[in-house]
Amino acid sequence: MGVVETFKEKWLNKSGEYINNPAKTRTLLESVTKMFSKDGLKDVLEDLKSIVSYVRDITNGSYKEYSATKLAFAIAVIIYVVSPLDLIPDFMPGGLVDDAALITWAVKQLQDELRKYRYWKS
Repeated sequence: MGVVETFKEKWLNKSGEYINNPAKTRTLLESVTKMFSKDGLKDVLEDLKSIVSYVRDITNGSYKEYSATKLAFAIAVIIYVVSPLDLIPDFMPGGLVDDAALITWAVKQLQDELRKYRYWKS
């Protein structure tokens, strides 16, 4: 099974636990902010922050013109990033390479949704 299929099967399915549970989503968003200082994510930090902001504004009810499918995808990305036991465990040397690659791929998948969100935000 490839990385994309694994992501969809494991992490995207897990995002369903968060969709209708704002308190759980807020806890997830708090935990991902700890990742902002990780050197291995510095090249994709602004992209990660955009995804987090998108989810935060939906969760707090500010942003309403979103795709539920894209929200589930964005939450799955965040779950993956905060999980220490993903494709390459975070504690191993180079353990954030997979996280950075996933964020880069996710931003491409969310490109239109994030563009619409950024327009709303501005």
